[in-house]
Amino acid sequence: MRKQRTLTRDRVRQVDQHELIYYVTYPDGRQERVVHAFPLRYLFRFEVEHLLARAGFQLEHLYAGFDKSPYGSTYPGDLVCVARRVGTRTTLRAAFRRRRRPADH
Repeated sequence: MRKQRTLTRDRVRQVDQHELIYYVTYPDGRQERVVHAFPLRYLFRFEVEHLLARAGFQLEHLYAGFDKSPYGSTYPGDLVCVARRVGTRTTLRAAFRRRRRPADH
């Protein structure tokens, strides 16, 4: 079983501190709680577009989820980008978690 929780939010730096908590049951019946803490920096749409352009990519598609739903159709949701390196056939697919409004947590 796995749970997730947000410990802190730094809205200025756009960094949240998260924990993934795993409850592991071994074949011998022994149980263990494993906690993995990590920072997560979130990005906004225009920030992603700017960073992709600076890295030499052209944004081809922007989706609200992995089901290719149109961007803006769900909130909060994911920010899924499909970009191509300018001048090549290389495609970059990246997914970013969209930021929730403070009232939505």
